[in-house]
Amino acid sequence: MQLLAIGLLGGVLTTVTGVGGGMVALALLSLIMPPATALALSAGALTIGNAHRAALYRGAIDRRVVARFGLGLAAGALAGALVVTALPPAVLHAALVAVALFAIARALELFAWTPSPRALAGTGAVVGAVGASAGGAGVLVSPVLLAAGVKGDGYVATVAASALILNGARAAGYALGGLYHPAMVPALVTLTAALIIGNLIGRRLRAWVRGPWLERLELAAPLAAVAVTLAGA
Repeated sequence: MQLLAIGLLGGVLTTVTGVGGGMVALALLSLIMPPATALALSAGALTIGNAHRAALYRGAIDRRVVARFGLGLAAGALAGALVVTALPPAVLHAALVAVALFAIARALELFAWTPSPRALAGTGAVVGAVGASAGGAGVLVSPVLLAAGVKGDGYVATVAASALILNGARAAGYALGGLYHPAMVPALVTLTAALIIGNLIGRRLRAWVRGPWLERLELAAPLAAVAVTLAGA
């Protein structure tokens, strides 16, 4: 039941706002399992969940941006995932909090980060490495794609396609590092199914959530992630 609720929330939130659901889902998972296990489980489920979301919005994907950005994402995520297997839980908890705090600061406009759209591959490598070691890469993917001029449904679609590459690469890295085992299969299936259902619900809600409410949700996601991660620290 816990995994079902976590997956539904993650799918709805990410489909409505474009980012944030994966961060919240990872923070909640870290309450009920070790951080490294939570990273591995979320990577597998989010790979399929993002593939489903990308399929829903496939006509709006900016393939030019994905091709350039995805190259760096894959390399960075694979490298970062291999490092995760050697990090102690306390370090992973601290990394989760740090990424969520970054998201809050950006949402509150305490600083501006506008990466150059000409350096998509290099930026992707950094985002991929951070995403694999601390999760919440969506908050880093967002400014990159906005700087590249991706908007509207194209933004949601291109985030999903980019996240598919990132999560697939980090899942591969976690597998090489020995983080997966047969006993995780039921949990992976449950979480993945819930994410897909959440995607479908979020697609319907997206038409109704606009303006200030969307901004509040974008801020609420990292706030919730910080609160949950600190609660489990």
